[in-house]
Amino acid sequence: MIAVVTGASGYLGFHLVSELLAAGHTVYAVCNRSRGFLDQIEDKCGLTVMEAEIPKLEEKMNGVVPDVFYHLAWQGALGEQRADASLQISNEILAIEAMKVCSRMGCPKIIFTGTVYEKLAEEMLAAHGFSGNSFYCIAKKHAHDMIRQLSKKLDLRCIWVQFCHPVGKFMNQNQLFPYAVNAFRNNQPAEFGSCRNYFDIVSVRYLSRGLRTLGEKDVPQKTYYIGSGRARILREYLQTAAEHFEYRLPIGFDIRPEDGLTLREEWLDSSEFERDTGMRCEESFEELLDAFADAGKGWN
Repeated sequence: MIAVVTGASGYLGFHLVSELLAAGHTVYAVCNRSRGFLDQIEDKCGLTVMEAEIPKLEEKMNGVVPDVFYHLAWQGALGEQRADASLQISNEILAIEAMKVCSRMGCPKIIFTGTVYEKLAEEMLAAHGFSGNSFYCIAKKHAHDMIRQLSKKLDLRCIWVQFCHPVGKFMNQNQLFPYAVNAFRNNQPAEFGSCRNYFDIVSVRYLSRGLRTLGEKDVPQKTYYIGSGRARILREYLQTAAEHFEYRLPIGFDIRPEDGLTLREEWLDSSEFERDTGMRCEESFEELLDAFADAGKGWN
């Protein structure tokens, strides 16, 4: 299989490229300006790293027709840039350009990575107050809707993938999982909100394997959620992690303000993905905790 991966120098992009190469596929990894984590694998057989703008990607491919096009590129997925409206709109435009390039190259399938948080877009629009996460969530939802319509016009099979909190090597250390685990392992104070919302933690390895499988298999055009199959209340995750590392301090619940990102349990249902692909996540949360601990200082 020949695969194009945009956003290949990022966290998920690196893991997906590694997964595709390990399965023997040919990968054209597209990055803009920085090669990021790709420097660690750029000598791998089957990998071509291209520093290119997506609208000009067709020229760079020199007539090669990919079997699947993975569009992962999305700036401002973390931190304060989520609230940058102009940046989020530019991401939507780039997603549409990826669709057009994919169609012009004759590639039959394109796979996008969204987020389960896009399901909160309507609630955010109806809310009286402003959430810093709203532009990101709304942009993802709007891009999803636009892509669905454009796929009909271009007669292109489009698969949209949602997920919640994939953890693994090179994960941003300011995100919830590494922040909590590092605090619990070192018996340092940790502060959280109420943490009474549903949540789902899965390894980035499993998510990458799921994305690879969707590229390989003849699955229908639809939206899939890839998760652990065992979503639970976030507070329970954190209590389990604290007990696992024998944390001796009180867990700092109800200290930080709420972020307005309250997920519903039914949004974290991966049964449709499991049914269509035959995959099932076998890793337990405790195994993910041990993997983090075995890495010494975490997954840096």
